[in-house]
Amino acid sequence: MKGKVVAWDKDGKPLLKEPDFVMPKYTVDQKMLDRLENDFTYHAPTPDQIPRYTALREAGYALALRICELSPPSREQSVALTLLDQVITMANAAIARNEKE
Repeated sequence: MKGKVVAWDKDGKPLLKEPDFVMPKYTVDQKMLDRLENDFTYHAPTPDQIPRYTALREAGYALALRICELSPPSREQSVALTLLDQVITMANAAIARNEKE
């Protein structure tokens, strides 16, 4: 096991090690750096965005409720609800990330 030990078992033997540093293989271009900065930066809502976020969340809730009313509890229902949550999250992210203040 390579790397620095960060956890030991009850007998004092190495249990978990940090992975060795791996050199990057690819160069990240400026377009991707700009995208990553935008995607992972907090975007405070503007006053006109708040009602649109609310409208999307309410529409998502209404559809989620219909899914629960019309389909049996199951793995598939759970996946549908998870994907719907992702849809609403991405729709709100589209507003947050792509509108200039």
